[in-house]
Amino acid sequence: MVVFVVAISTMHGSFSRAARWSDGVRRLATVWQRIVRWRRRLLRDYRVRLVVLAGSERHSGESIVLVTSASGPERVYLAELIFGDNYVERDGRSVWLWGLRKAALQTGADLLVHFSRKGSVPTGLRRRGVFRIPVWIHGDVDFDTVDRLRSDSKNIKRDFDRIRRNALSYQVTEERAQFDEFYHSMHVPYVRSVHGSAAHVLGYTEFANRFDDSELLWIKQGSTSVAGQMLVYDKGLPRLWMLGMKDGSPDYVKLGALTACYIFSMQYLGEKGFKRMRVGSSKAFLKDGVLQYKRKWGVEIAGAKESLFLLDVLKLNSATKAFLANNPFCQLRDGELMAEIFSDENESLSEAKLFEINKLFYFSGMSHLHIHKFALSEAGGVGIPEELSHITVFDATMTFDEVQ
Repeated sequence: MVVFVVAISTMHGSFSRAARWSDGVRRLATVWQRIVRWRRRLLRDYRVRLVVLAGSERHSGESIVLVTSASGPERVYLAELIFGDNYVERDGRSVWLWGLRKAALQTGADLLVHFSRKGSVPTGLRRRGVFRIPVWIHGDVDFDTVDRLRSDSKNIKRDFDRIRRNALSYQVTEERAQFDEFYHSMHVPYVRSVHGSAAHVLGYTEFANRFDDSELLWIKQGSTSVAGQMLVYDKGLPRLWMLGMKDGSPDYVKLGALTACYIFSMQYLGEKGFKRMRVGSSKAFLKDGVLQYKRKWGVEIAGAKESLFLLDVLKLNSATKAFLANNPFCQLRDGELMAEIFSDENESLSEAKLFEINKLFYFSGMSHLHIHKFALSEAGGVGIPEELSHITVFDATMTFDEVQ
């Protein structure tokens, strides 16, 4: 009997040790899994791969080297903006975010552009002279403003005449089969024809998720649909979302189909009682053709998406000056959007020139327009007319006082 009790006790002790061992292994495995997940997040969020692009700056022809963390369409866009087609690309190395600038300087680069998908700014790029450029900005068009512009603008009057001359009309549908036709035969081919290798084509699943709160406005010539415009409703504000031309052909733009998308959308939404509409996203570089097209409709810059290009000028030379002078952009600082313009040494900032710059690059909705002048003697002595009080002129050598 004693032997039996001892045996049972021994077995119970063995089972207890085994259970404790098993529990310890499970806990250790849980801790290890957490360490692995933490490491993956750390590498994903705080480590980036740099790519080096070298070629001729497209305006000056001078040699320029760009280091960037951007990939895909964003990198292609930057390359076309800086080089055009004249550049070579080589893989760099993976670096921690806080070492971005040091790694870029070690390559001998002239420019560093970090792509921040969520809009965060690494510690090393929080200094003066690093510009925070939204990848996308969006704007609104007020219908009363367009009515006033129609009375004053010969350009807009010609647009209305062209629509009448080419007998364009519109039709609105919510049929999902027609949405599919628009997506595959108009939107996708049009985006690819316009943007080429920099095209960002929205996936069909994301497109289909908006079916319940959207409408499709067809542009018709006779019985033929030559273009289409998706209308979505975000918190009561209508937005022009996805655009497309039949077979992606630019010929229909010349016909007036793009203008018709704007005009008929305003007409349709106005009849529904709306006073304004959001006209979708545009690049924040102020010479962008889409953004300048929206300008003639009196677009007001209403905000930006969270992703940013963080532009750090590493060397101030003829190539980087040419890039800056030919690519004014919109910057996001402390929640405000402002225009950043660079004026070269040979450009005089007369009153007439200031009005010209303002007309081209200042948009309603911006808080300021900054002109960075590459000429120390003139920057402090530029007279700003009272009606242009939102303009400030800076000495560019002070903007880039930490640059080689």
